[in-house]
Amino acid sequence: MTRIGLAWTGLAVLVAGVAADRATVLAQRRVTPPVESRILSGSDVGFRVEGVDPTTGGPTGTWMVRINGTWVEIGSSPVMKRLK
Repeated sequence: MTRIGLAWTGLAVLVAGVAADRATVLAQRRVTPPVESRILSGSDVGFRVEGVDPTTGGPTGTWMVRINGTWVEIGSSPVMKRLK
């Protein structure tokens, strides 16, 4: 096969892969039912339920903390530690 033939074959495979990936993403969006946002909480720490994991059925979401009466997402920051 010539180089041009290989290039066209590679391009066709790439386009087919992108199309299949896009179709999968759209199908998953339609299947997942929207879940209203609610926070399961203690006094100052909670978990905002945003959906359900399709494989396990468990809740998915974001950890939250209450600061001055307002729920705020927990952010993570990188920490540098010296190796011994």
